[in-house]
Amino acid sequence: VEYALRVTACLALQSDGGKVSSSDLAEQTGVPRAYLSKVLRRMVSAELLKAEKGHGGGFTLARASTKIRLYDVVEIFVADRLPRRCVFGLEVCSNVNPCVLHFRWEQLRLSFEQWAKSTTLADISKDVLSAKDPSPHLRKWKAIQVLQPKKRQ
Repeated sequence: VEYALRVTACLALQSDGGKVSSSDLAEQTGVPRAYLSKVLRRMVSAELLKAEKGHGGGFTLARASTKIRLYDVVEIFVADRLPRRCVFGLEVCSNVNPCVLHFRWEQLRLSFEQWAKSTTLADISKDVLSAKDPSPHLRKWKAIQVLQPKKRQ
């Protein structure tokens, strides 16, 4: 999930909507190439990304960044498996048969779900671009280099 979020955030910052090669994505996001290809393949299959092969090819968002929620990205990789699993590993953990953390964990899960459903890639881009000085790890992203004003010498 983390790798998918890095990739989609990087692509959302491409102001010109240009294609980004998998090697550039790996370099900019720090995602190991071995995992990146699997992540990209899943996101293309889920129609979050478009892929174009060959010279000048690469990856782009399949929809506008305002139309892709973080929930859409997370859902591809975790679906209902992890968030609903009991923290204590109980086979049946519910309001009727709760573990000691059930009700608090449910609050956390619902809060996260609401946040992910209401946050788009455009929101993330806006946050990054409104920062006066991006975090050091973002400075290597080509989209950030292009969008940040040049410092005068």
